[in-house]
Amino acid sequence: MLSAGKLTKEIDKVIKALLTVILRVPDVDRGRLALRNELAVVLNINDSGLYQLGTKDGTLQSLYCRNEFTLADSDFIDISSVPSTSVFLRTTSRLASGSKQGFIQCNCKRYCIDKKCACRAKTVVCNSKCHNHSSCKN
Repeated sequence: MLSAGKLTKEIDKVIKALLTVILRVPDVDRGRLALRNELAVVLNINDSGLYQLGTKDGTLQSLYCRNEFTLADSDFIDISSVPSTSVFLRTTSRLASGSKQGFIQCNCKRYCIDKKCACRAKTVVCNSKCHNHSSCKN
C-alpha cells in the first residue's frame, strides 16, 4: 500500500504524461450560453502542488488544485498551441461560447429611434426582454 505522499507523486507523473485536462468553469464566471467545461493543458506544476494551465486562448492567470479539474481521455490540445498571453478563465469561457454580444436590454419608453437606445447603439435588434408592451422601430 502506498503512502499519501507517494500516491500524490504517482498521480503527478500520470498528469504530466496525459497533459490535457477538463477544467470546470464556475457558474459565476459563465454566461447562459457558455460551456460548463474548458479544455486545458498542464503547463507547469509548482513546488506547492498547484497547476498552471493553458487553453487555446492563452495561459490562465490563476493556479489550480488537482481537485479542480479531471483528466481528459485523449490529447485535444498540444502545448505548442497555447499562446503566451495571460487570460482569465471568464475570458476563455466567453470566447469559447462564440457569443460576444451578451445580453443587452434597452428599457426604452418609446420607439428606439435614436442612439440613446442601448440596442441601437450596439447595432442589435431589440428583443422581447427589452420592452414587450411598447412599440419599437429598431
